[in-house]
Amino acid sequence: MACFEEEVVRAYFEENGFLVRFAGNPPEAGKKRAGALPTLAVLNPEVKENATNFSFRLFTTDICRIHAAIVSILGWDSIGFSTNLLSSDAGLLKFIKAEVTNKRLKSGFSPSVNLPEARMGNCLRLLVLPALPHAEEKLREALDVLRDAGVQGVYTFRVMLENLLGRVKPNSDYSKSISLQALRIIKAYGLAKEPQLEMFGD
Repeated sequence: MACFEEEVVRAYFEENGFLVRFAGNPPEAGKKRAGALPTLAVLNPEVKENATNFSFRLFTTDICRIHAAIVSILGWDSIGFSTNLLSSDAGLLKFIKAEVTNKRLKSGFSPSVNLPEARMGNCLRLLVLPALPHAEEKLREALDVLRDAGVQGVYTFRVMLENLLGRVKPNSDYSKSISLQALRIIKAYGLAKEPQLEMFGD
């Protein structure tokens, strides 16, 4: 069963015109793949190829230039992550260094030839994180860690949630999507304000 973060990432790409499927081999019943991150394969049939000129840190303004990507998800349920890290650049950097490694991302970013995503052609290797440091020096160091691990672009959950909050309508039915239905209810109760411009967020 997909976790909430996976549902958010899936909804984000689907709402922005992508075909989405779970990537990799599912773990055996009752077992977890040690260290492996949940991963999705996404494809936008309206975009011919991946652009090469967007920044490493991604926002929704970049999504229209993505054709195909393998997207791994480091969620809130990761060992060592807590809400306290959202206000601690040093803590976030330590978390990223501990959790994001080339070895851990390899299973998602380098699918075996028998898997459908291996035949998608040139795919970007993207990672979704709970947050990134705010301070420029710590942010630069965190992005270097991600690059060294083989990541080609990074999203935060805040970027995705802001985009989805702007899209959902309280009077619409999203019963087929857990994440969109949850955001719809939150918005209907007035518990979430309209998101501000994403370029100013994180």
